[in-house]
Amino acid sequence: MKFDIENFAVKMNKGVATIQNEVDNSETKIQNLKSAVRHVAVRYVVKRIRELDEERDTFYADFFLETKWFEPELNGKENQDIKELSSYWNPRLVVENALGAVEVESELLFSLDSGGKAIVTELRHIKGNFLHNFELGHFPLDTQELEIIIKSERSDNKLNFVRSEISTINRQFTLRDWKINYCVDLTNKNVYDEIRSKSNPTVRATIRILRFPGFYIANYFLPLFLISLGIPMTFLLDVATQTHVRLTLAFLMTLSMMIWKLLVTGSMPNIKTTTFLEVNFVIVFISNITVAAWHAMTYLITDFNTKKQADLYFMMVLLFFFTLSHVIFYTWMFAVFNDYDKTRKRAEARFKVQIARLKEIAGNTKMVQTSISTATSTKRQSDQSDNNEYTKLQHTEQPQVLAPYSLYEKTNDTDKLFDPSLGRDRNADRVPKILTDEGLKSDHRKGYKIDKIVTGSYRINKL
Repeated sequence: MKFDIENFAVKMNKGVATIQNEVDNSETKIQNLKSAVRHVAVRYVVKRIRELDEERDTFYADFFLETKWFEPELNGKENQDIKELSSYWNPRLVVENALGAVEVESELLFSLDSGGKAIVTELRHIKGNFLHNFELGHFPLDTQELEIIIKSERSDNKLNFVRSEISTINRQFTLRDWKINYCVDLTNKNVYDEIRSKSNPTVRATIRILRFPGFYIANYFLPLFLISLGIPMTFLLDVATQTHVRLTLAFLMTLSMMIWKLLVTGSMPNIKTTTFLEVNFVIVFISNITVAAWHAMTYLITDFNTKKQADLYFMMVLLFFFTLSHVIFYTWMFAVFNDYDKTRKRAEARFKVQIARLKEIAGNTKMVQTSISTATSTKRQSDQSDNNEYTKLQHTEQPQVLAPYSLYEKTNDTDKLFDPSLGRDRNADRVPKILTDEGLKSDHRKGYKIDKIVTGSYRINKL
């Protein structure tokens, strides 16, 4: 009997030790989860942009923000087993460059990938005014890069933003007086908080728009150019007998230019910078004042032949510099506009390549059930119209393949997460950079192959 009691005590001690080890392991796992860097995938779907206020430096935007992350605590669970998604980890996102309060409607969704890993998706519908420093130095041939900045209140050692699917803009909306580049560029940047002495990760969505210059060329540049043509025509009048008429015409053109300047200033936004219009006005105004000063100086030359010869030489020099200044100015304008237009077309072409390559990878088939489709089926009836539009925007622009984190490499039967914005993991191990800004042009690099596509990730294997 004594032997049995001792044996029972030994087993009890072993059981207690095992339970204690499991508790310690669970606590260690929880601590590791809390201390690990969370990778949050971000995607924008811009519904519309309007009310560009160049005086207040603001614009109005209506867009959807989709963020995704893995939640290890929910692995293997079903929807009915989860009561409150808001009680779990959240990236705590705020709009950094909003002017005043913005309207935000949000919803948390839950799904599992084929491996049983839990993916939490947060959908936000955001409306409001945003700050933007309008660069108007090249007005009216300017382009603007509108930015929507999202910041996490968590530090950069707790959270890292990565790209998800391609962010898009609703192609059905147009902006008066502007040509829209229908693709969104995402950039990551850490912003240091001086007060809290920590660095917060941010993600910037950049939307490029190019102003249509036709109205301004026809109503502003063309009238001033026609006025400036009268400057060399004053030399057609005889310098000996009609100098006073020359002076009258020169001052009349000066008065016309001043009236033109006042009319233009009153009909344009309050631009507190030097634009193409000001540069053009200064060129013409200086030319006209120079000619008027010369006509006045001809009174000082008494000899008729000398006056006529000097007037001829001055006219030739004036015509040379007048023509040269205008050629340089209009060439500069054309070069700026052409450069902006080429940049826009390159971005559009890169966007189309990204879409085409994603469709090629996906095989043009519905290989996975996207979280957007899940969102459509679970969205409240009151929000059904906005959600349908959000789903429509996504599926008309790209295939139904989600990559909420990036690419994965199969290494020792474990999935290793990589940051696609860097093209490498945090330990600087090189990987093929498939989702790149250059449009998925290197998805079959030497030594790797695509193995399969699952919900929420791409997997690639070493050959």
